[in-house]
Amino acid sequence: MSPATSSLNAEHALREPSAQYQPQCIPSYGARNGTVPRLAAHFSSGGSFPEVHVAQFPPGLDLALLNALDAPDAVLECAPDNVAESHDTQALTKHSKHTTFLPTPHAVCARPTIDDTSAALIKTRASILGKIAKKDMHLKVHAKAQPEFVKYTPSMRRGDTTSEASHRVIKLHEVQSDPLDPPKFRHKKVPRGPGSPPAPIMHSPPRSTNAKEQVDWKVPPSISNWKNPKGYTIPLDKRLAADGRGLQDVHINDNFAKLSEVLIPGCRGRVHNHNLYLFSQRRKN
Repeated sequence: MSPATSSLNAEHALREPSAQYQPQCIPSYGARNGTVPRLAAHFSSGGSFPEVHVAQFPPGLDLALLNALDAPDAVLECAPDNVAESHDTQALTKHSKHTTFLPTPHAVCARPTIDDTSAALIKTRASILGKIAKKDMHLKVHAKAQPEFVKYTPSMRRGDTTSEASHRVIKLHEVQSDPLDPPKFRHKKVPRGPGSPPAPIMHSPPRSTNAKEQVDWKVPPSISNWKNPKGYTIPLDKRLAADGRGLQDVHINDNFAKLSEVLIPGCRGRVHNHNLYLFSQRRKN
């Protein structure tokens, strides 16, 4: 069957539904010319047939539901914000509708009650008083000092006074300041001044050194007994002088002398016996 004939058969089947052939199962791939899937058995395996260019949907499926993707929540019976509901996002505010971004009129907003206002006022007052109590002594709130009255008598020599009173009484009182105001002046620490001079150290008067003292104070250069990178030939007396061993007192233990006194008679007897042995061997030969 040619492709043109198959397309004509499919068009004829669409025009005459009563005459179209509906098999119980879909034929294999390549032999589906003229087949229109309409039964529930055709979609039982969950497959689709893209080579059949007709609308395909199982029977009983509401077409209005397919086109209701933009329908309100009442039709779909599900709200988009239900997806964001979880135990981790209970305390978060979720905006899933455009109406949540619109400004709310003041009439809708609930005004705080008198109890809420009083509780907030008490909490705010306690917080401010706590901050004031933590300030330094010069910033704390002190009791107001009593006002002072000063009598002022202007000079009559200039003649520029407009009042007929010969004296005035001026009332002086402290200006009330806010203890929470930031500091108005910048205090810079002055560097510490020099301390007292050190106590003088008493020295003996300088005196000249003789030749012996100069020799005693002469320190020989350091000579290593392990390294000689330059390859210099250094005499032994110089090495001993640099080593400092000549300045140490040598103490010989008396036990060495006692050991020598004990070993000398024994060595002499051994040598005498050995000589007798050699003399006897020569006489035998």
